[in-house]
Amino acid sequence: SGKTGTSQDNRDAWFVGFSDRYTVAVWFGYVQDARPMVDILDVAQVTGGGFPASVFARVMEALHGTLTVDGEGPVAGPTDRE
Repeated sequence: SGKTGTSQDNRDAWFVGFSDRYTVAVWFGYVQDARPMVDILDVAQVTGGGFPASVFARVMEALHGTLTVDGEGPVAGPTDRE
């Protein structure tokens, strides 16, 4: 589950979400200069549902991919079981 956010004039964009094990927040913006995020990597306007949501999904997939079935630790690697 998660929530997107985009500030006025696209100066900040974020996605905050959680699972049963992790909470992750992703923020995009300019730290020193509050300027709109436009025309970045061929994207007209950066919004919370764009880059931040995509990064969130990749982080959560990586985090959950390291858990065992019981959720207790890292998976050793792929097995040959069918």
